[in-house]
Amino acid sequence: MSRLLGLLAALALGAVCAAPATADEWHSEQPVPTGSSVPVAVGKVYDIKFWAPNRGALITADGLWAYDGTGWHRLATVCGGTGGRIAWAGPLDFWTISDQVVGQAGLDRGAAQRRSLCHIVNGQVVASYAEPIGTARSYLPMNAAACLAPDDCWFGGERLPGSVNTGAFHLHWNGNALQPFPSLTMHDAVPDPDRAVADYAVHQGALYESVSYAGNAIGNEPEDQPYLLHQVQDGDPPTFTSLFTTTPIDYGADDPAHLAGLQLSSDGAQLWAAAGALSARDGSGTPVNVLLLGPDGFAPLTLSDAGDALATGTRIAAIAAEPGTDDAWVAYVPAREINSDDPPARLVRVHADGTVDSTTTLPGAGDGIARKDQADRLACPAPGQCWMATADGWLFHLGGDLPRDDEPAMHRLITYRPSDNATIKLANDSIPDDDSGIAPPVFNEPPPLTSGPPAPTPKRARARKLITNLRRRVIHRTTLELTFTLTAKAHVQLLAKRRSKVVARTRKTTLAKGRHRLRLKLSVKHWPTKLDLRVTAYTRARGGDDTSSTPSHDPSVADDDPDAGEVTIASVRR
Repeated sequence: MSRLLGLLAALALGAVCAAPATADEWHSEQPVPTGSSVPVAVGKVYDIKFWAPNRGALITADGLWAYDGTGWHRLATVCGGTGGRIAWAGPLDFWTISDQVVGQAGLDRGAAQRRSLCHIVNGQVVASYAEPIGTARSYLPMNAAACLAPDDCWFGGERLPGSVNTGAFHLHWNGNALQPFPSLTMHDAVPDPDRAVADYAVHQGALYESVSYAGNAIGNEPEDQPYLLHQVQDGDPPTFTSLFTTTPIDYGADDPAHLAGLQLSSDGAQLWAAAGALSARDGSGTPVNVLLLGPDGFAPLTLSDAGDALATGTRIAAIAAEPGTDDAWVAYVPAREINSDDPPARLVRVHADGTVDSTTTLPGAGDGIARKDQADRLACPAPGQCWMATADGWLFHLGGDLPRDDEPAMHRLITYRPSDNATIKLANDSIPDDDSGIAPPVFNEPPPLTSGPPAPTPKRARARKLITNLRRRVIHRTTLELTFTLTAKAHVQLLAKRRSKVVARTRKTTLAKGRHRLRLKLSVKHWPTKLDLRVTAYTRARGGDDTSSTPSHDPSVADDDPDAGEVTIASVRR
């Protein structure tokens, strides 16, 4: 639903824009500080994403920039990432794949690239996620991010080392916790080819994933036509269904390993994919492949390219479907320029019938600036509204200004990023003064279980057997974060109680065996006197149907379930 609202906003604003612009309307549009006439460098841009045509964000190694319809401005000095990515989950809710903070895990910046996540809501970083590098639970570098809804976000990365599971590293956000698929610590039979994730696209309510071949053959696939595209299917665990093209992908004279990972882009009506040579050195014989998703699957287009722009050996840097048209813009680098020191930026518009327009070369004569390196990133949030960033971090715009987005949260500089599991020295998690007159609460770990009296009740005993390694901390002064390990698949809900009244709760959810994290927002004026974790062993409903797909109405977590149990994880001491 959130993506649909974003698309409707894009089309509504697109209606007030000019008709789709021609290629010569691309122009330089670099940020210019107030009171100055000199453009400023934003640094190399690794991703540009928009919620609406006048609300977008881009990520660099040193932070984030935002677009408000009239220009770009600095949004955050934190949560930048070398190779970072952005995923919008709502109007003021988005995620970034970022570098771990320098000093975390005692590693340098290079080793920490693309290994952490920031969650930004209403103009602040509400959470940072990372694990110490070199441990069993370490995040692998991530290459792609996408959200279908605020409680359904995916992050995909490099190949797992294979010590426990094979396949690509994935993280899934379910609204309460991040969960790796497959598990990083326990054997998990998740059907996923052993290839790194290249890109994501959300299209008509479904998540599509492309992967990089890189010579990693898997069983039961044609040797000359490896599976490069998946649709991510909901489930517990989720599945990654391989998709097939209507006709074979053309690898020319080269091995499939020389084709780069497919770049994906959807405008809500069409889903495009494009890839070319991985590099000039080993991909000189690899043709460019441009695909469109149709009713029978992805169909490779037969390109009609009079200018020979997308010739064999060309590298595809990015693709962006332009809403309201049947076209996509493609940023490309000719084979002769892949290793060039001073190339221009090159774009072409590709039509759904395979026609390739003449090349747009930037900067244009009217820009009055020197070359700014190869075209590197693309985004088209509305008809006639597209953006391109070069490898030097110079921005070019197709289209004019839009109504200014005055949302305060998108104009407030973000300078604080909370600590996470990879932080060596934890920030002070003291509780703020309670204006209601109740002394600030202190959260305590439960005492270790012993074999002696007093013995726990049967329900509590069953719950404790499912939960180990409880850890808690208070972040942002009023948010409780609980991490724990499940010894088996279970239904879980965190309850905050003030005496006998429940004052806050997470929704009931089903979690797999492994390490998990829950967060719960608390009120100072209604601070709980007890925090309980309701844990119920996973069961199947009568008739063999899996009840885990509907945890919020799951009969196995009813209050009178004989197998349900609560573990008191924290209490208030005066």
